[in-house]
Amino acid sequence: MVSDKKFQILFIILTVISLCSCSVKEHHTHSEIILINDSAEKASSITSSVKSAETTIETTETALEETIKTTPAVSSVHNNVYYTRTGKHYHYLDKCGIGTYYECTLDEAKQNGLTPCKKCVK
Repeated sequence: MVSDKKFQILFIILTVISLCSCSVKEHHTHSEIILINDSAEKASSITSSVKSAETTIETTETALEETIKTTPAVSSVHNNVYYTRTGKHYHYLDKCGIGTYYECTLDEAKQNGLTPCKKCVK
């Protein structure tokens, strides 16, 4: 997505190029034409840089979206969780609260009806 600020910059650049082109017609000395042409070339170069930056931003956004889609959620990264004998929740931290914690797999915890802790499992 291209921001309004980028469009404003692009508009200014194109306006400068347009003004430079008009100025060439009005000026007749060789040195003035060279200076105006240099300005137009620089403005054109800036326009090209802006387009390149926009492409890079779009490519980065696409890569980031793909990374987010393919990165597992935090809960699926934890193979082992912790529980207490009397508790109803499983934990990612072995000392989330008070009590003695025992380790088991996430699947075992779910099979035993344990639900995620609201403090440490997010």
